[in-house]
Amino acid sequence: MTPKSLLRLPEARSSFEDMIEGTGFQRLIPDKGVCTKKPEGVKKLIFCTGKVYYELMKEREKMNRDETIAITRIEQVSKNGACFMQ
Repeated sequence: MTPKSLLRLPEARSSFEDMIEGTGFQRLIPDKGVCTKKPEGVKKLIFCTGKVYYELMKEREKMNRDETIAITRIEQVSKNGACFMQ
């Protein structure tokens, strides 16, 4: 992937439902794939940011590991952890 490839990637786009009144910024975005239906089958949980998420998703699908690997996106990173405090 190139540095600006996310600008053209359909999977990286937000829907209008994500931007309506009453919604907010998500600091963590949990996996919404097959592994959420059977969380007891998850063997690995990967935290990542940015375009790495889409690369990991592609590899996980290629390896047919959708049920055993969960990927959670961290959308805001702070070196002192302040971003996770409410």
